[in-house]
Amino acid sequence: MRRGLAAGVGLTLLLAGCGSQKNYANNPRPPAAASVTAAVFPGRITISPTQLGAGPINVTIANLSKKSLEVTLSSVGGNQADSNSGPINPQGTATISTTVKRGAYVLKSSKGGSVSLAVGRARKSAQDQVLLP
Repeated sequence: MRRGLAAGVGLTLLLAGCGSQKNYANNPRPPAAASVTAAVFPGRITISPTQLGAGPINVTIANLSKKSLEVTLSSVGGNQADSNSGPINPQGTATISTTVKRGAYVLKSSKGGSVSLAVGRARKSAQDQVLLP
């Protein structure tokens, strides 16, 4: 019985040590997410920066008006689906996280006002950046 148990344990260890025969492709990481801030005032929106490279972005929106509203990030020409903030209460914030391609975009408020965002060539990979999530 001991021999059978020892053989079973040995076989299990042998099989556990076998790896996959596929080679792992060390593909570079995507660029780090760019931070964009936007402020919504009654009838107008401001955004900073107004130009950036293609890749993942986080748009943090502050509603500085006295009414609840929604903000939408749309591509000019329709080459990408719209991203919506959902309702933002007065004096509240929301974030739109998306990946943008090269082209022109518009950030619009449901209560009026819009601002342009220009997206250029893709940003550099974050492969060599440490301490990123």
